[in-house]
Amino acid sequence: MTDEVHFDVRVQAIDTETSSVTFGTVDGGTIQRQFSGRSYWKLDDVGVLHILEEGADFRFHAYPDNRLRRVPSDDTPEDGLWAWRLEGAEDVIYSIKAGIIPGKDCRVIVDDSESVSLRVPREFLDLCETYRLTPVELLQGFIADLCELQNYVVCPREDGLSSHGSDERGLANEWLQRAHAWRLDASE
Repeated sequence: MTDEVHFDVRVQAIDTETSSVTFGTVDGGTIQRQFSGRSYWKLDDVGVLHILEEGADFRFHAYPDNRLRRVPSDDTPEDGLWAWRLEGAEDVIYSIKAGIIPGKDCRVIVDDSESVSLRVPREFLDLCETYRLTPVELLQGFIADLCELQNYVVCPREDGLSSHGSDERGLANEWLQRAHAWRLDASE
């Protein structure tokens, strides 16, 4: 058995006494699940429901924009794109990288990255191994900090890159200034 994924489900009821939540599906059915702890959902939240393989555990993620709707009939799997629309705007379809849930007003930052190839010394590979990171993960993390990339829920990035925080952004930019600021002056 694989995980079940249901898009565009709506929170219909939350019973805190029995710790149960009822979701309405697009086909008019309902799915009820028990939850533990505190529920952060609100009535009428719309989102994606993942029922994990075991059948009992689940994850519900409310969409950042309650008007978002999946349009699987307009997906282009050969290009790796999912189709989305905003409720009330059926004539406008947004093609977004598969797996990405768009943000407010169906916004995303489109992946316009380019591949580069570079040789790295053994010491760098050893450093990556020490931190249990791949060279790609380490370099992409540094690039995200250096370029101050933010992957916000309201406007997610298709490339998935996101800074590690304001301190990390500041330190990465401080390194750039210390190591290469002289190049700015040389270009004038």
